[in-house]
Amino acid sequence: MAGPSVELLQRIPLFAELEPRELGRLSGSFKERTFEPGESVVAEGEHVSRFFVIESGEAVSELKCYGLTFWDFRPLIESDARIAWPLLQAMAKRLRAAEADA
Repeated sequence: MAGPSVELLQRIPLFAELEPRELGRLSGSFKERTFEPGESVVAEGEHVSRFFVIESGEAVSELKCYGLTFWDFRPLIESDARIAWPLLQAMAKRLRAAEADA
């Protein structure tokens, strides 16, 4: 199963500064997940070990969900500074914005 497209990942603020090559590597680490209509992907406050990206098509039945576990994500980040550094910068930017809003 293919992961989310590079274009989809580029629209996620956390990944927006990554180069297409790194986004492709990241995409390949995601696994497509299937959920039945009405089934919850995750509940607010629930402890999860997976990062989810949900892509919607024209119809509700065209929803695609991709999951990336922390045990697949961590080695990718640890092994490639071209991925780790832009993610660290994006997280620092979000933290500064959250602190400014507080």
